[in-house]
Amino acid sequence: MLYNKNKLTIRTKTWTTLLMLIFISGFSICHSPIMAQRFPYELSLYGGGAYSFLNHSLSASSTTTGYGADAGVGFTCFFGPLWGLHVGAGFGLYDVQTKVKTVNNIASGFFDSNGYEYELHSTYYGYKESQQAMFLNIPVLFQVQSTKNQAYQQRKGQRIGLYAMTGFKICFVVKNNYQAQIDRLYNAGYYPFFNNWLDTQTFAGLGNFDGANSSGKQSFNVLAIYTLEAGCKLLVSNSLFLYIGAYYDCGLHDLLKKSRQPLDYYASKVENLADFTLLSFAKRVNYMAVGLKVRLAFTPSKKKGMLPCSF
Repeated sequence: MLYNKNKLTIRTKTWTTLLMLIFISGFSICHSPIMAQRFPYELSLYGGGAYSFLNHSLSASSTTTGYGADAGVGFTCFFGPLWGLHVGAGFGLYDVQTKVKTVNNIASGFFDSNGYEYELHSTYYGYKESQQAMFLNIPVLFQVQSTKNQAYQQRKGQRIGLYAMTGFKICFVVKNNYQAQIDRLYNAGYYPFFNNWLDTQTFAGLGNFDGANSSGKQSFNVLAIYTLEAGCKLLVSNSLFLYIGAYYDCGLHDLLKKSRQPLDYYASKVENLADFTLLSFAKRVNYMAVGLKVRLAFTPSKKKGMLPCSF
């Protein structure tokens, strides 16, 4: 696969610089004298697993299944008793597969050897594609939660509360393998002038053609993911908290967009099947994941005032 290395390098440096500025700013604010006196911060370890799939803007019936995982470390700076900024660094992966029974396409403006115009009606049967990705991610999330005084919590025996986090994860994809396959390609030509169909002239690219398969990989790419997480936050001790929640991830673009070929590419020239790659069979392809995440957080603050916990 070909890349514009200059653009990719500039985009990567821009994201990295922006995230570093956010992290440094948040860390500085949290350690300022005013913030340090009022609200503690949290250091955390997290891990989770998810059901992953590819969401296609496709009217045809398709099935997609897979799994994903996410783990890392985090730093949460609280700007008040109810909200804060979470920045982290982690590792993620996913393995998804999509199956489409049929993909149809109609293209016009073709002419045969006699100069007659025809429409090319094509059907791809048994299309499959799978992706396996591994990436380093940097989440930048806004966190909200419920909170009350620690003494009140202990007196009432209320140690469980609620939290929610939302924002973006910038994923630096270090490995992305893919496989693609079609069982059969069928082409039929419709001649408006004759109001007739032709589908047996294989020498002219009309008829049934054997399928093909391929595999490939990308060495590096960048994926932006919108993420939402919500659940319960448990007070384990005066400085230890356990988050248990559900999360949802949505990729904002297709990692393999540049590797896909339009449907006309193979239908109009069946010899291109010899170099078969991924099909561009949908307007949009978004990676998505729904799963559970556990986060163990520690706050080094020894104050007994307001805690970043709940109820």
